[in-house]
Amino acid sequence: MKIILSKKEALYLDSESNSKGYISNSNLMRNAGRLSAEYFIDTIEDPFNKKVLVIAGNGNNGGDALIMHYYLNLYGVDSLIYF
Repeated sequence: MKIILSKKEALYLDSESNSKGYISNSNLMRNAGRLSAEYFIDTIEDPFNKKVLVIAGNGNNGGDALIMHYYLNLYGVDSLIYF
């Protein structure tokens, strides 16, 4: 896996984007979940014939996971979520 941003850099960009009014935290989370689902579909071989378990922890990444699960199901991937 190629790391694009460190956790610290990503948190800083999220905070700056939100505080300057470029994008809300809810839209950041929505984009992360949707794009994660689309990335999965684009990179996994035959994603529509797989069963997927999305694991949602606490915090903002849990929200991203919930949205990813939603979009996977919307796009036709057999997805379950575990909290």
